[in-house]
Amino acid sequence: PVLMVGPTGCGKTFIAEQTAKALELDFSALSCSIGAPESALTGLLLPTGEGGKFVYVPSEFVRIYENGGLFLLDELDNSDANWLVLINMALSGTDGFYLPQRYENPFVKRHENFVCMAAANTFGTGTDLQYVGRSQLDEATLDRFRAGTVYMDYDPAVEESIVDAEILSWGRRVREKIREHKLRRNLSTRVMRDFTQLKHAYPDKWSL
Repeated sequence: PVLMVGPTGCGKTFIAEQTAKALELDFSALSCSIGAPESALTGLLLPTGEGGKFVYVPSEFVRIYENGGLFLLDELDNSDANWLVLINMALSGTDGFYLPQRYENPFVKRHENFVCMAAANTFGTGTDLQYVGRSQLDEATLDRFRAGTVYMDYDPAVEESIVDAEILSWGRRVREKIREHKLRRNLSTRVMRDFTQLKHAYPDKWSL
């Protein structure tokens, strides 16, 4: 499993999508949050209306896990540690995990081409002055991603390819001031890309 840690808007989700394309794998993702129901990972039992029977509907995570593909756990450091217990079991290194609610076939077998990636703004140590809504991640979860933890930053070559030259020059000056004054702020690639799109859409009304 791979955990990409980096500032907001540096392209973590985009990298996951491009990795899936490069590997020719199906792609799906889940935005983690403390309020997300467990069924977002486990799937649902829904009534069929036929004699009170229920049918199991798999989640995207279960589908990718069983059939192969790349699954992204986005905003991993916004998750409740209890919610990640299932992820811990699924990534434990065994052949799969158990879903009791899928009573007809409770064992979820891991496909040989299943790849798990995660994205976070912090290293799972909890909230800071920039990412105030982040949770501290349980060591058992972090251990699953330890060998695959990589830091991502804003990439100059990527920015030069997608950001208007004038806006990029301005953005780099702003970043220099942020570093100079040790401000807890970011000017992301995403923001400069959005400014570029606005400039191209309204060239007569644009000014920095």
